[in-house]
Amino acid sequence: LDIPSLLLALKRCDEVAANPEFVREEALGPPAQRHGMAACILAFAKQGSSVEVLDYAIEWARTESVSTDELVAACQRRASLEDGEERHETVAEAASALAAAWNVANPQALASAIDRAKGAGVSAQMLALAEKRLRTLSERASAD
Repeated sequence: LDIPSLLLALKRCDEVAANPEFVREEALGPPAQRHGMAACILAFAKQGSSVEVLDYAIEWARTESVSTDELVAACQRRASLEDGEERHETVAEAASALAAAWNVANPQALASAIDRAKGAGVSAQMLALAEKRLRTLSERASAD
């Protein structure tokens, strides 16, 4: 059984809004082996980086009475993945705001965007370039 391919197929099923009950029945196989398959799928899904696939695996594991310890660990992994996604979105938004402020040529707007970007964890290289741009804009403003 190719679990990584199965997990990828689950992600694709989620993307096309396939019937989750049908997908579960097909993935877990005959009733006699569903508990073991659900536990196995859950174990592999915990190692991955897809919240959607982990959601399927957690739900299936609950349905098939996989141990509470395994479910708790999976839910903790899911929370960790969500935190990572939120951090990524925050960094992306801050970087986008920084790029927009760069193009406006307003030192105050750029300084504000730099502060936000620092707090969000935008890369040091991008911040260094923005700070250099801010110095240039501030020098131009002082010369005028």
